[in-house]
Amino acid sequence: MEQLIGGRWAASQSGREEEVTSPFDGAVVGSVPIAGQADVDAALTAAVSGARVWRNTPGHERMRILLAAATLADERAEATAQTISAEAGKSITEARGEASRSGEMIRLAAFEGTQLYGDSLPLDANRGTGFDKIGFTVRQPVGVVVAITPFNYPALLVMHKLAPALAAGNSVVLKPARATPLTALAMAACFVDAGLPEGVLSVLTGSGGELGDALVSDPRANKISFTGSTGVGNRITQLAGVKKLSLELGASCPVVVLPDADVEAAAAAVSIGGYVNAGQVCISVQRVITHPSIATDFLDALVVAVEKIQTGDPKSAETGMGTLISVGEANASSVPSRLRSAPVPGW
Repeated sequence: MEQLIGGRWAASQSGREEEVTSPFDGAVVGSVPIAGQADVDAALTAAVSGARVWRNTPGHERMRILLAAATLADERAEATAQTISAEAGKSITEARGEASRSGEMIRLAAFEGTQLYGDSLPLDANRGTGFDKIGFTVRQPVGVVVAITPFNYPALLVMHKLAPALAAGNSVVLKPARATPLTALAMAACFVDAGLPEGVLSVLTGSGGELGDALVSDPRANKISFTGSTGVGNRITQLAGVKKLSLELGASCPVVVLPDADVEAAAAAVSIGGYVNAGQVCISVQRVITHPSIATDFLDALVVAVEKIQTGDPKSAETGMGTLISVGEANASSVPSRLRSAPVPGW
């Protein structure tokens, strides 16, 4: 599959490609270009031009295009779910739930993009200014947004960044996780096929370290939106310079179970919160704090709930939990919990 440069599908300028494989059985799911510095430059050049066009596109027209993209996302939800399950190892049931939300995410952003009101400011509070003057603010797009997304929700987290940025009139250069690029390209295709103007959207695939550093440090990028590890977030702040930054980094998610709690309900909730998407969730349950009087009962109930989770082929409707994203993460998860820090998606 080709990458997207300014709304046009293209191979990398180097001509190199890499295979995308299933973390469940190693089967080849597809192939994508390995972008390099030349591709970064082409995408950002297109984005600068696209940002000028898109910010001058009326809000109602931007909304029309986004709503058309939402319809396409709905129509393609099953294909998207199959792609998510194949390249991320997510159970098909969870993948369908994720894919089904893409259209609604675009619609929400499309509506909010037409409601970007400013504020009026009375100026008579200062000497020399009376009621004859009034100030007001007008919201403007920031310009070029560089969006970097992780592997764990390859459709949803892509839409969390693309849809609002586009609705507000910005151009976007997206760098999806190297493990899950096919879903991101499928999401981008919804916007392209809906009539998004050339230059407004690019998707670069390949090495996160190489592409990420080049994208966040380039002065043509006006804003960086990143979801991933604290370490990479720290690196972005060092490289970005004077830019707007939105960084969603590591989490700390305890659950407290009090003496008057419904133990069975609490155990069921923790079993879901800790094991959905094989635990690869920013807000997954990371530790449980229980009152001593119910600790044993809670643990007994939790063990039963967890043992009911069926693992296996992610494509099977009977599978309740799919695979971890890589062998490295699986090996890390075998380390005793007291010695392990939870893995968080990086570049």
